[in-house]
Amino acid sequence: MRLLTVPIAVAMASIGLVFCPSIVTAILPRRILRPKDNVGEMIQRNKDPRAGRGRDVVIKDRYTIHTEIQEGSEKAGTELAMDVVEATHPAVTLDTIIKDERGNEFSVGDNILLYTLLVTDVDTVDGADTFAMLAINPETNDMHGLVEKKGKRGERVPYTVKQSKGENEGIAMAQEQMELPPSDWHCDVAEEVPGEEESIERRLMNGDHHGIHDRHGHGAQDKGISAMEALRKTLPVVSSYNFEVEMYIEIDNTFVNNLGSLSNAVNYVNTLVTGANVVYEKEIDTHLRVTKIVVSTLYDGATSTSDALSIMRTNYGGNTWHAANVDIHHALLGKLGGGIAYIGVVCRSDWGFGLTGGLSGSFTSMGQPVVWDMKGFMHEVGHNFGSGHSHDTNYYDPVIDSCGIACPTTVGYGWSTIMSYCQWCPGSYGNIMYSFGADYDGSGDVNDLTNWPANPNMVANYDQAHQSVDPGREAQKMYLHVVARAPSGCVALSSPAPQSTPPPTLSPTSSIGVAFYDAALGAPKCSKVASFCDSGSLLNSRDSIGGASEPNGPNTLDACTDGASGNYHADESIDNVRITALGGGEVQVGASVQIVAKVWAYSATSDFIDFFYATDATNPQWQLISTVNPTSSGSNTVSTQYTIGAGSLQAVRVVIRYNGVASPCPGGAYDDVDDLAFEVKGSPTGPVQSPPPTIKPTLPPSLKPTPFPTPLPTRLPTPLPTRSKARK
Repeated sequence: MRLLTVPIAVAMASIGLVFCPSIVTAILPRRILRPKDNVGEMIQRNKDPRAGRGRDVVIKDRYTIHTEIQEGSEKAGTELAMDVVEATHPAVTLDTIIKDERGNEFSVGDNILLYTLLVTDVDTVDGADTFAMLAINPETNDMHGLVEKKGKRGERVPYTVKQSKGENEGIAMAQEQMELPPSDWHCDVAEEVPGEEESIERRLMNGDHHGIHDRHGHGAQDKGISAMEALRKTLPVVSSYNFEVEMYIEIDNTFVNNLGSLSNAVNYVNTLVTGANVVYEKEIDTHLRVTKIVVSTLYDGATSTSDALSIMRTNYGGNTWHAANVDIHHALLGKLGGGIAYIGVVCRSDWGFGLTGGLSGSFTSMGQPVVWDMKGFMHEVGHNFGSGHSHDTNYYDPVIDSCGIACPTTVGYGWSTIMSYCQWCPGSYGNIMYSFGADYDGSGDVNDLTNWPANPNMVANYDQAHQSVDPGREAQKMYLHVVARAPSGCVALSSPAPQSTPPPTLSPTSSIGVAFYDAALGAPKCSKVASFCDSGSLLNSRDSIGGASEPNGPNTLDACTDGASGNYHADESIDNVRITALGGGEVQVGASVQIVAKVWAYSATSDFIDFFYATDATNPQWQLISTVNPTSSGSNTVSTQYTIGAGSLQAVRVVIRYNGVASPCPGGAYDDVDDLAFEVKGSPTGPVQSPPPTIKPTLPPSLKPTPFPTPLPTRLPTPLPTRSKARK
């Protein structure tokens, strides 16, 4: 174990302490860069040695980068600015060890071109509520990345950023991105190890390993946590953190193949973990450092996230860590979808495991999936740090928010924390702020919640329907978990041997309201009764059309197939389907429910969306509920309502068709048909009338299609790589 130290001491005359942080970063005045300024060249120039600063002091350059918004946005031609800072302590370093699929081991510095990362500058008003991640090729100085202004209600749209000497005359450009439906992300958790907070003697037996490292030398005088935090808060020109957690990361071949190469995969791991550090360092006072990345086939046969976690612990769990310099072990997988982690297990060689699956982001062209991947990773590691879900009364009573139980009826923005389930409520990922709820203010007792004021950017987004209750409890719980495993605890007791700890209780393998692909049914299914059922991204796109293929297509219970003509988000497709019980409560017999579908339409006049239901998903007899038109070409959200009949496993079907007549399986070249199966609770108290075979449309009759379709217009091909043929 190497402890990085620098010969800098800050005297605290008032309390008689000397603080020697192992990471001290001097922050320079901000540099303003215009769209024509090459960001990579500026960073390279600034890496020259600075006389008089000392070789152990890292210089952190701060920038306000201006980019020009490209055509296709209402703001085309204007500038998008972002406050960023160089990630001088990236999670992956040149010393990080890589083990490839053939078992060869080498350091990143030997074989991998590690990109320079710029991240959000959380110390500015603009940066505090912005997500920014920019990557710069150190050889070409080309830059690409993603920016999302989360705190500005009028600027919620994410932008991809790109700068290359060979494009757009070298001007840094920003391209507006469409807000996509949530990815197929769900989280199972393993409950906290019983009594682990009270029994800090249950720790690693190898006394040379420091688990979490208090960021001062062993020779420094011990001091209280509050004193360390107070000092950190009083140094406006110095950035430091007091703890470091070392991570052993596994990646599967699906993850590597999706990213195109092992080099891209390593850089993407660095992107995710370094991005997470923006929040972990600020709010939890902890830096995540990746010591080893291993390409693994261990989870190729896993059937669920809980199965994969069990495989992980069976192979790696023990009285000591399986490798040097490990505090938690995490897998980043391209398969499975979702995440699972043991709760409260940092420094635990027997239970310190977790994983994040279904990762789909790209390193070379960062887009919205990067945000999903990062939030999923931060969420799962948050469990390792001691936090349950924000709606779980076992950890937070009263709950911080109720999204995992019942959603607000209206769309909110940036009002919930990373440990919430609010991405499945109206507003999607826009509901979630990049925060664990608070940042210790550096004064008073850390156990006193009044010293953990709620994130002001979250508070600014509160309204009557959207607010979190004392969200600082989340960050406080995680921080205190870290403090309990500081060097004075993690390496303390090695004899007698710690008593064995009973295994945590795993929650069921599916999450409330989140659909999983059911291979037996051939469609997404929610396996628990809940107040809603959401397909996530399982239905996104159609067949194998150009630009994006539909996962597990055709996603129908009766093998009805989709049309294969056209291109993604130029021609018809269904992106997401959600069913929600109206008025609260669970989806049960006799309940009124709403079906909401997010679709992509080619034409507002020639496209139609049909809603069907079946009371038996294993033998569906489809009944038409209603038919509606999209309001415009492009992205549309349409809905209808009906009453649940008798049947334990039911389904809804959404069809988008180009002309034709309403049919459960229309068969057109541009038609998309998708099903969503869900569990239904039994009959409530009192008589319940079954719905009639066909429910009247809930929307005005004027929105119904005419009985006979209008003459089919000739449809021009869509201007994408795989061109649609003219429609006849």
